[in-house]
Amino acid sequence: MSKYKELAKNTGIFALANFSSKILIFLLVPIYTRVLTTTEYGFYDLVYTTIQLFVPILTLNISEAVMRFLMKDGVSKKSVFSIAVLDIFIGSIAFALLLLVNNLFSLSDLISQYSIYIFVIFVFYTLNNFLIQFSKGIDKIGVTAISGVISTAVMLAMNVILLVVFD
Repeated sequence: MSKYKELAKNTGIFALANFSSKILIFLLVPIYTRVLTTTEYGFYDLVYTTIQLFVPILTLNISEAVMRFLMKDGVSKKSVFSIAVLDIFIGSIAFALLLLVNNLFSLSDLISQYSIYIFVIFVFYTLNNFLIQFSKGIDKIGVTAISGVISTAVMLAMNVILLVVFD
């Protein structure tokens, strides 16, 4: 397959995966606003924004670096994977320490109450970003797109089940 056909194919795959993910997430907003109070939705937004802020800082944005390194010739995929996992582990410990400081000094009672869940979300969010970039770096574009769609579908289903069914 020519270089341009490959580019067009990969662009189409990413566009379809990203567009479908954005639409599905957009469809959750009416559920959130119907089921959650303003305080609950604000807390959700605070947690999500906090995680998005701390992931690149505490992991040194290793997920993006992984893809760049894997595109170079002669780079050991195993070494890149191992170093990235170690970096994510250290970043996760740093985030856990930040949550512990919050709990010790009662900076936010709401965050203290849900700190375990926030930590788990941080770890899985970081690992998900890393694995997506790793799969892109080893040229598994189809796997990346399918993973994104499945991840979004699971999130959509769990939100509906947990917010609507078990409300």
